[in-house]
Formats: sequence, C-alpha cells, structure tokens
Amino acid sequence: MQNQKLLFGIDQFLQHPDNFHKLRFALVTNDSATTSDGILSRTALLRKRINIIRLFTPEHGLKAEGEDGVAQDNIIDSVTGIPA
Repeated sequence: MQNQKLLFGIDQFLQHPDNFHKLRFALVTNDSATTSDGILSRTALLRKRINIIRLFTPEHGLKAEGEDGVAQDNIIDSVTGIPA
C-alpha cells in the first residue's frame, strides 16, 4: 500500500486559491481548525490571499476555552487582526 497524506477540506480548498481571490469570506473556526500540516486554517487562507472579513466561532470561542453554554464576547483575533 502506498503512503498517502490525509488532506483535510481546508487543504483541498487551498489547492485552488486563485478561484477565490475576488470573493469575501466569513469563516467559522477556532484554534483547533488547522491544515494537515498543523497551520491554523485562518492563517493558511490569509497566506494564500483569501479575503477573510469576519471570523465566527463555535460555542467555546476562538481559543476553545469558553464554558459550556456561555456567550463569548466579540474580539479581534490576535493572530489575524480580523473581528471574531
């Protein structure tokens, strides 16, 4: 059996960034969302010049540290400078 690298959906998306340069994106993410190489998805997208204008986070917030069922405050992501 041949060794094949597992590609996440973000890895597939990043293979064709030119298809998306003219679009604006909002991304649902947190710090557990990475490429197969361990790069934060939002960072990898920005490196490919994908225009992310807003981040949305699941229940536990961008750092995945919020308590169950507790609303998270709006912040500016310290990694990208994008509102979350």
